[in-house]
Amino acid sequence: MDGLARADHRTQAAHEPDWRDLWQLPTFLVGVLALAAVIAYGLARPTPPAVVLQQTLLAAEQALAANDIETAQERLEAALLLTDQVESRRGEVLFLRGKLLAQQGDNATGSLRADFYAKARVWFQAAEQAGVPKELGPLLRYKLAVADYYAGGKPARAAQEIQAALNELPAERVAGYALLVEIYLNSTPPDREAALQANERLLAQAGLTNPNPARLQRGELLLLLDNHEEAQLVLSRIPADAPEFPKARHLRARSHFQLGEWSKAVELWEPAVAGAAEPTPELAQALYGLGVCYLALNKPSQAQSVWQRVEREVPRSPETTMAAFKLALLHAAAGQHEDALAQFRQALSLMTPDWKGPYADAASLRPQVESVWSAWLEAGQYASALELARLYGKIALPGEAARRCAAVRQREGVAALRLAERATGGQRQELVQLGRRCLHEAAGYYEEAVRAMGLEGDSADMLWLAAENYLQAQEPERAARILETLLRGVLTPARRQEAQLALGEAYQALRKSAAAAVLLKQAAEQEGPLQLRARYLYALVLIDQNKYDEAEAVLRQIMVMPMLERGLEELRLARFALVHVLFKREAYADAADYLEKALATDPDQPQLIATRYWLAEAYRRAARQDRKSISAADSGAAREFYVKQKRLQLEKARDQFAQVIAGLQQAGSEIPLAPEEAVRLRESRLGLGEALIHLGNYEEAADAYRAVLEHEPPSLASVTAAMHLTQCLLMLKRLDEARQSAARGLEILGKVSDRDLETAQTDRAAWQEWFKNATASTLPPERAQEGRR
Repeated sequence: MDGLARADHRTQAAHEPDWRDLWQLPTFLVGVLALAAVIAYGLARPTPPAVVLQQTLLAAEQALAANDIETAQERLEAALLLTDQVESRRGEVLFLRGKLLAQQGDNATGSLRADFYAKARVWFQAAEQAGVPKELGPLLRYKLAVADYYAGGKPARAAQEIQAALNELPAERVAGYALLVEIYLNSTPPDREAALQANERLLAQAGLTNPNPARLQRGELLLLLDNHEEAQLVLSRIPADAPEFPKARHLRARSHFQLGEWSKAVELWEPAVAGAAEPTPELAQALYGLGVCYLALNKPSQAQSVWQRVEREVPRSPETTMAAFKLALLHAAAGQHEDALAQFRQALSLMTPDWKGPYADAASLRPQVESVWSAWLEAGQYASALELARLYGKIALPGEAARRCAAVRQREGVAALRLAERATGGQRQELVQLGRRCLHEAAGYYEEAVRAMGLEGDSADMLWLAAENYLQAQEPERAARILETLLRGVLTPARRQEAQLALGEAYQALRKSAAAAVLLKQAAEQEGPLQLRARYLYALVLIDQNKYDEAEAVLRQIMVMPMLERGLEELRLARFALVHVLFKREAYADAADYLEKALATDPDQPQLIATRYWLAEAYRRAARQDRKSISAADSGAAREFYVKQKRLQLEKARDQFAQVIAGLQQAGSEIPLAPEEAVRLRESRLGLGEALIHLGNYEEAADAYRAVLEHEPPSLASVTAAMHLTQCLLMLKRLDEARQSAARGLEILGKVSDRDLETAQTDRAAWQEWFKNATASTLPPERAQEGRR
């Protein structure tokens, strides 16, 4: 067979099955069928629950890692069902269920966060009870402690559990130590030392990729612990490009500020506030702190500028309140009262007596307000002082603001009444009304203070002051009401004596002399520092009752009492009262003796001119009595004695009247004389003229009367002066001048009303007759009758 044939044969054989190949077909089919059976069996057999649970837990953890809460929840619910078949892994599922709730808590805030953690704690506790793999135990304890803390558990217990767990959980240490810092700081009280230690461990962790927040926190803690040196060091490690740098710089500035290192604080704060764009709390703190630094560095204008910026840019910050307060003090120091009051009004408007701020509290601000108030009061800035006292009520202790309002109105009232003493006419009346109105308001404020204070503190003193001001305001009835109430209470002997005195004055003003006498006599019989005043007031009541003998006896007792500094004014008043009694009894020589002693022993008395005047008047009247004694003398020796004594009295009267006139003229050259001083000056000139006439010095007497006519409008005094001037000129034989003086007297007399002449012992017709006769005496005999017409 050739090759072609053989090839052809092989081709044919390939297409024709060999019987020996037939056995492979059944074997193949059997294999296929067997494989199919195996596959079919595998598909039909269920996956073991442990496997499914493992897969489900893996999917849940992946969803948690992706923060896919919904998916994670679905997977864990399925996993929880599978634990009925795989009981050994129930604890793991419960743990993951708690972890899911804790993660939801991380995403929530406030009470919702606490609710999530409370639920998480329940699942963690269930997991702990069910049991978890050993390697999962530390993490479970850690998570349970965290949940317990955020759910409101005891911080100390949570911190202890977290600290123990972190020893076995390197991966949780960054978050764990950060949480420990939080727990220690939120403890009551905050445990800053423990927080600082936890912060130190946090910074030591290799896994802490950004240490700057922890450094900032550490700096804050160190400052709270007054470790400024280390705080400055750790805060300076925060680089300028870190987000934490602005706050770190701010904290460093505050550190220098607290240490009083003003310039260093300024170096850090100035660039901070220059680049500030948002009204942050740090900006407010920096601006306020800068103002304090500037003021300490004696740069008040710069301090004012930054404090005003606080008000403009951060108007609702705690610093705004203190900036306004500081600005008020600046304005007050500069004498800008209205600006100061505006700032005080802003600063104090939201405060209360127990107010506390980050820089001060109400207790520390009170002395500063009181200092400004006192300065204004002493300077006589009554309106400003009163308004500040009213504003002070926001932070003042009960009754203190009203007390200060009372003090202002009292001071203003007393000042007005003093000015009224030197004023005349309508101005005097206005000042008297102002003074009494102020004193009335002062008394009301004192009563308000008592109502606010209750029976605590010195409320009784406030009542005394209220009564005293009502008395000075000419409201004795109100004063009596208060004093009667006080006297019904339990008082010390000294207090009772004081109340009796004041009530006696009130009764006297109410014309209840009998009741006043009873009270004042009781007070006068009690020894003590007020006895002198009590005797004086009792004597005044006796004088009003015309009981001059008794009044003189009481006043003479005062004259021999030991003179205490606090009783000096009463002693002076009592001396004048005694002089008044002696004048009433026409005991002018005795009155002169007391007044001479007053000048010798009390040369600096404020009533010096008044004392001289009454001494001169006593000498003048004593001289008149001597003239009567001369006429009634039984012998030449007695007559000679009285003549000498009369001349001596006249000379003394002349000298004292001259000093009174000089003193009043000097006082009148500086400020207008008060009405009573003007009267005293006029009467002194008349008295001087009378003394000089009787001493035979007609020229000087004429000058005294001319001074009266020069300054006195038409009145009984000017008519009298014209009469005596005419007498002097007649005695000097200056007839033309005497005639002119008499004519002037008649002219003045024509301008004086009958009412003004009522006090004179001579009527108008008699005055006219005298001046006409005087005119006639200046004419030749042939014209004398013409002068009388």
